[in-house]
Amino acid sequence: MKKENIFPPQLTIPIVVGKTFRFQNQSGSDIQRSLSFIEILDLLCVGFPPASAYRIMTSVRLKSLEIWASQLTSGAPATVSFDPDGDTPGSYGPSSMKSDTAVGTARPAHIKVKFDERLQVGQWQGPNSSANVGFMTIPRDGIVDLTCTFVVQDSIGTHPVSGNISTPTLGQVYCLHLDSADPSPQLVPVSYVAL
Repeated sequence: MKKENIFPPQLTIPIVVGKTFRFQNQSGSDIQRSLSFIEILDLLCVGFPPASAYRIMTSVRLKSLEIWASQLTSGAPATVSFDPDGDTPGSYGPSSMKSDTAVGTARPAHIKVKFDERLQVGQWQGPNSSANVGFMTIPRDGIVDLTCTFVVQDSIGTHPVSGNISTPTLGQVYCLHLDSADPSPQLVPVSYVAL
């Protein structure tokens, strides 16, 4: 006679969420900078006064990155670009840069980078992944859409965010600037409470 298990097995099911985050360059000038996985993992956080916040994401997998920009003044083209990079050349995406330039007001510059799951950049990145995703050029008032899938942490308080934190409200969920590692971040989240 086979012995039956009289207790139900322990079951841990992570909460996995797919989301597109939108950011706008509000610096008043073009931004050229690298984007790291730490900044992406820090995006969603819970406030913990007096001056800290904790990550909501425990791991992340990138799907795509889109950048749009319009020509703002006559004769001044707006160029958007993304150059994949990583610790191993080619491991974080195609080895060629994508770019587009708006030379008129009728059609904005637009690029979309899809992150292949067969490459390291398209795979799950854990809480300590600090590699760069790529180098971005975002003109003044340009828009960045970052689409990713992430796992929600089982308990908040494991990983404090590394970005700039002002005065958070206890328990409030915030979306940090996409460039939160910079001393004065300018890529502001659209339609989220920013910290």
